[in-house]
Amino acid sequence: WRFWYLGLHKTLALLQAAWVAFSQPVPASCGQLLTQLLLCGSLAIAAAGLTYHGLVSLLLYPLGPSAMVATVCGLLAFLGLGLVPPARCLFALSVPTLGTEQGRRLLLSWSTVTLAIVVVPNILANMHAAGQVLRCVTEGSLEMAALGTQRAVTGLFMLGLLVDSAWYLHRYLTDLQFDNIYATWQLAQQLAEVGATHLVASPPAWLLWAARPRLSQRELLRCLLRLGLLTLLLMATAVTVAMDHVAFLLARAAVGWAQELPTVPVTLTVKYDAAYTILGFIPFLFNQPSLESPFLSAHSSFQWELRFIAPGCPLLPARSPHTAAPLAAGALQLVACSTVLLETYARRLRHSIAASFFTTQEARRVRHLHARLQRRYDRHRGQQLALGTPSCS
Repeated sequence: WRFWYLGLHKTLALLQAAWVAFSQPVPASCGQLLTQLLLCGSLAIAAAGLTYHGLVSLLLYPLGPSAMVATVCGLLAFLGLGLVPPARCLFALSVPTLGTEQGRRLLLSWSTVTLAIVVVPNILANMHAAGQVLRCVTEGSLEMAALGTQRAVTGLFMLGLLVDSAWYLHRYLTDLQFDNIYATWQLAQQLAEVGATHLVASPPAWLLWAARPRLSQRELLRCLLRLGLLTLLLMATAVTVAMDHVAFLLARAAVGWAQELPTVPVTLTVKYDAAYTILGFIPFLFNQPSLESPFLSAHSSFQWELRFIAPGCPLLPARSPHTAAPLAAGALQLVACSTVLLETYARRLRHSIAASFFTTQEARRVRHLHARLQRRYDRHRGQQLALGTPSCS
């Protein structure tokens, strides 16, 4: 246990040193500069790799343009992270923002898009296979596709994630009251230095202790409501997957029935004879049969096959339902459900990241929160004194 404890302690120390170097606007030493470059380079490579994977595997762009776009994104990310300290802060803020409502929207959009480009087209393909039978019989058709919509939705939600992080950073730097409801260790240290710990002896309901995992009743109620909505989405996903299996069974049965339709042979036989008589009434007068001269005798047979399926109308096979795509969509939705519970902690982490990058601004915000708590304490103390003053008779 001691070995594991020492290893964990050293790992945490290295991570803390790396974070200090990453959050420094100007490196204080060559070691911090090298650490910043390594971290920025690693993040840029990761961003380029994720961009390439998303463009090729998920958005189905060509390989050449995807590699070019991924390389440009990696270079811009390296230059932005290395030369612009607010860009590093913005990138760090984007990570906990995934745990907020905007990140949950991104995860849900990916889940919906995964269903839309894999499961739903498979349903439509099976419905197409079943409808192909009807089209072959009744000359109908069924055609449907959703890749352009997927690309647009993905781009919008990724842009919304960055805009939300930038909006938070802007409000943090310009508004002292914005998201300033956390009792941090800086506030506790300042109150202890001036001997004003009585200000948080009975804290107000809006003051959240950043280091405590307990959620307020309002936050719990909000989580339950959002979890209810996400549960409906999970049920809709289950119904969609069930429809996929039902469509597959229907298409397989319809195609099998159509393939077993018999071909009915039809034969038409035509036989006719033609003859003529001259002065046929004379033998009739003597009660004798007329003498007929044959004129034409023919015997013809026509054969064809009666088919219920048009010859130029092929039957499409039924496509079996996918397994990986529904599981991935369900996993994304479960992660989105977990972000409902983690949203409060993500907001606290976002505040802590901004405070690490902008310590001067955080000191101003702590003084503003201190003054707000002092005003509240003075107001309550004045009310208590007013209620305790004896009335004059």
